[in-house]
Amino acid sequence: MILRNKILLFLFFISFLLVFFYLKFFQKINTNDIKSIKTYTEEKIKKEEYTSKEDFIQENKNENTLKNIEKEETETEDKKENQKNIDYIKIKTPFISQAPKGKWDPLHEEACEEASLLIIKYHSEKRELILSDEAEKDIQAISNYVKENFSDKHDLNIAEVQKLAEEYLGIKNSKIIKDPKIDEIEKELSFGNLIVAPMAGRKLNNPFFKNPGPPYHMLVISGFDRKKKEFITQDPGTKRGKDFIYKYEIIMDSIHDFLGIKENILSGEKIILVFQN
Repeated sequence: MILRNKILLFLFFISFLLVFFYLKFFQKINTNDIKSIKTYTEEKIKKEEYTSKEDFIQENKNENTLKNIEKEETETEDKKENQKNIDYIKIKTPFISQAPKGKWDPLHEEACEEASLLIIKYHSEKRELILSDEAEKDIQAISNYVKENFSDKHDLNIAEVQKLAEEYLGIKNSKIIKDPKIDEIEKELSFGNLIVAPMAGRKLNNPFFKNPGPPYHMLVISGFDRKKKEFITQDPGTKRGKDFIYKYEIIMDSIHDFLGIKENILSGEKIILVFQN
């Protein structure tokens, strides 16, 4: 009887242990599973939230970019439309004569390129009044540089003037336009861009030029009056050249680049040098 009881007690103890370990093991598995499921769910939610946020940002970014592009296109179209409606432009521009001291010797008779570039330079510096002493000094300096760096040439074509502006004056915001039309010139002036133009000087018929006028000349176009069909210029070939008026047809007919021989000036191509504001 005692033995039987001991055996039953032993079996009960073994059963208890089995049940205990089984429950512990099962609980551990479930706990780990629950933790894994919880972690997975949290990560998935976080990932989905992150992805949604990225999508939201990208979507809004694309939308904003599209809006900006549309805005820029609208502004550009409005600007073009406004330009079409502009009938008068006069860019406030300083003026110097190519002979600031009134001395028309061989050097100054050939200094229209230097004077035109100095007008561009002074304008970029927002200068208004240029004293004759300063202008004379600057013209002399550029003239000496031209002699040393352009094979002792007195006259420069428009490409050489652009090179001179870049190398000596450090002005690099320019572009050359070949065969310019009146509306192209008006457009550039509407943007506030000054224009240096090479000219067959005698076709200008400027009454203040020493007769018959220079075969080759250069000036700055600084405005226009569409209704009167006139260009406003800074013409360094005369002390009266500030805001000098030329008719559209006179300027367009006179634009010719220098080919190296003054007598062949009318064979030079139509070309201008635009300095972007």
